[in-house]
Amino acid sequence: MQSGSKHQWTTTEDAKLVECLVDMANSGPTWRAENGFKSGYLLELERNMLEKIPGCKLRAQPHIENKYRLLKKQYGAIADLLGQGSGFGWDDRYKSLVCDPDIFQGWVKGHPGAAGLRNKPFPHYDDLAHVFGKDRATGFSAEGPSDTAQTIDREEAEENEDLYDTNDSLASTQGPPVAASLASTQGPPIARSSDNPSGTSTSTSTKRKKGKKSDPVFMQLVDNLSNMGKVYEGATESMKKLAETFKHEADEGR
Repeated sequence: MQSGSKHQWTTTEDAKLVECLVDMANSGPTWRAENGFKSGYLLELERNMLEKIPGCKLRAQPHIENKYRLLKKQYGAIADLLGQGSGFGWDDRYKSLVCDPDIFQGWVKGHPGAAGLRNKPFPHYDDLAHVFGKDRATGFSAEGPSDTAQTIDREEAEENEDLYDTNDSLASTQGPPVAASLASTQGPPIARSSDNPSGTSTSTSTKRKKGKKSDPVFMQLVDNLSNMGKVYEGATESMKKLAETFKHEADEGR
């Protein structure tokens, strides 16, 4: 762990911070406020973390503040999914969202921003329900699950722009371009006529191609393949970004 603005959280630090949050939530009016905790709670968390981990150099800002915000957003996204009858369940053994693969694929078409939530471990969900559950009752769940997941994605990307290259090429996962796919379905090129190698055959070939392009069945195929390519590209990008969001060893600092 470095003393600068960057910090990669360990699983031990994650667990100890959650312990501190639970203790603070149990303190009642000492630290509890109507929509979270009272002013000064971040400095108190910094002191408590130092007690639990001697030599800990985590600072109230930016380290603890960023991690607290991320944990709250992640908890809210999962709680919303479990509470809206979307077909998701909770695996208490692995502490992750579960869903039938076929149902999930259908569901994610309407919620592409939450594509990375399935089977992602979130080991502190139960404890954080005690910490953040009351906050959600006062408006935290105003966002839908897809919106919340996209918010997590955006904030995590801002915090970790030095660790993750969000412009990595997806060429290896996107398959061949649509144009190349269409070329393979159109058959071999029309041979030139031996009687007129320079003129007539070219005109005939052009006419045939024009006729095929005007075929409504062919045009529908082009539209369908183009749309499939766009949907696949968007889903792949969403999965890549949201997977990064749920990395526990993330650079939280600014």
